[in-house]
Amino acid sequence: MARFLLKCLAYAAALVALVAVYVYGCDPLRVMRWHSDCYSDGVITNIGVAGVENFEHNPDRRRFDSFILGSSVSKNLLAAEWKRYLPDSARVYHLSTDGQMIPATRIMLEYAARQVDSLRHVIIVTSMWSVKEDVLHGNVFDLHPHVYTDPYRRLAAWLPFIGWSLNRNYIAAKLDYDLSGFQAPKFRHWLDVRPGTRYDASLNELLISGYASDSVDIGSGMYAGIQKMCASLRLNTIPSRITPKVEADLRAIAAIADRHGATLDFVLVNNEVPSARDDSIFCDIFGRRYHNMTTAFVADRRNPANYYDKSHLFPELTTRIVDAALSASE
Repeated sequence: MARFLLKCLAYAAALVALVAVYVYGCDPLRVMRWHSDCYSDGVITNIGVAGVENFEHNPDRRRFDSFILGSSVSKNLLAAEWKRYLPDSARVYHLSTDGQMIPATRIMLEYAARQVDSLRHVIIVTSMWSVKEDVLHGNVFDLHPHVYTDPYRRLAAWLPFIGWSLNRNYIAAKLDYDLSGFQAPKFRHWLDVRPGTRYDASLNELLISGYASDSVDIGSGMYAGIQKMCASLRLNTIPSRITPKVEADLRAIAAIADRHGATLDFVLVNNEVPSARDDSIFCDIFGRRYHNMTTAFVADRRNPANYYDKSHLFPELTTRIVDAALSASE
């Protein structure tokens, strides 16, 4: 019996070692360790994890003092464009994440404040879709474990990434793409490939290529989907979404900025218009630094050429929207 148990333990140890070598060594999601070549093959992985890894590998990270936060809509605000509203000495970094709900924004701002010598400027670009109580989970949504201070929470945060790395569908999709150089339609749900994507690790700035009408990716139907979305675009005033928990997180965000003497702009974009109640709460928390841009540039937002997918604008229009917001508060 003892010999049998020892054999079982030996096999289990070998299996664990094999999994560890694969997950850490191959790191198919590029989340287990630092990579100097994120997005070089056009595969879109977790921008939040890449951002924290590159931030922590920057020897001058404590000198950053200005941060762009928010959901995926904030990725398209270029650091250079926002910096036009900041002092020349400002050091800007993106800590945006895909699907960054309000609790995640608070967590990321707390993390940023701990990591730098001085927090001076913050801009949050988000939408009502992100005004929810829960943190979104998934291989491109989960936050980097290092943003948590509790060691047990950190450990628990690694487990989903390990699980996703071992997902057979993702492995098959990544292997097929690595071997063929093309993304098979059957794997599009598991692997997001955007050829031509550019990434600046010093800023954590991701410029995603679009699906123009003459794109080789037209077969994916993405551009046709964008056209259909734009044709049916309507502004919808939605029921109140600010629960007591969300309000507490919003007030905590404002309090962090106040505590550090930082300017904070909260820019609301996209097609869901906040209710009168939610709009009033935003105003009460952020004052004149709250910018409701959900009803601005409607004609431009109905133009398919301004989108790189069905939810996200190219930087040019994002910049114009943010310009209109910040200029109004000066």
